Amino acid sequence: MTRFLLKLIPALVAAFAALNVATRAIGTLQPPNPALAGFIEGCEDKPQPCWYGIVPGISTWEEGEITLSHFSYEQSYEAWISPDGYAAVYEFSKNLPCRAVYLVMDRLEYSKTNSIDRVEFDECSDLLFGDIVERFGEPETFYAKRWSFWGKRVLAEIGLARESSTACLDISPRSSISKFSIANFPQSTELTASNQLYWHGFLPYEKYVNQYGFPSCDILPFLP
Repeated sequence: MTRFLLKLIPALVAAFAALNVATRAIGTLQPPNPALAGFIEGCEDKPQPCWYGIVPGISTWEEGEITLSHFSYEQSYEAWISPDGYAAVYEFSKNLPCRAVYLVMDRLEYSKTNSIDRVEFDECSDLLFGDIVERFGEPETFYAKRWSFWGKRVLAEIGLARESSTACLDISPRSSISKFSIANFPQSTELTASNQLYWHGFLPYEKYVNQYGFPSCDILPFLP
């Protein structure tokens, strides 16, 4: 009996290995979240970051409007934003999972022929932190909820995981992304040399606190 089990072990190991490979292969065949598919579709011959053909710093405001209209987004309102910029909000697409998309010009001279400076995406359903990392690579820096990629031209924000009266960052592939944005320049993350935090992998946030001196969970909700 023992000899039979010993002979069976290599076969079982091979079977489990094959199952693991098959599982990974099936996983890679899963379609990307439609919000992230936009970084591929329509952007094959354009510089990144690019979303369904919209390239911050190149695409005009009018071109952005046409693209969002194509995906059934409707303009809700537009307004000047401080200190000196202009934004228009588009909502309620029937085709894409983000509840709202913001076109932003960080300048005082508004014109539909001017280029878009930033595109912000809000409340994208089923978009996970692991999806963002898989698409853009490992984060460079983060401050509280904001994580930077591609030289701060891409920012993603994850929500706080709440337990009773405290809230803590849930640094895992399954953490939900509440919003993200792309720009043609490094976006402001309110980072300074003294409070800039660095990525050390998908570790429980308590390990970041204990090993790297990060802010504890009880003060995170009060950080901007």
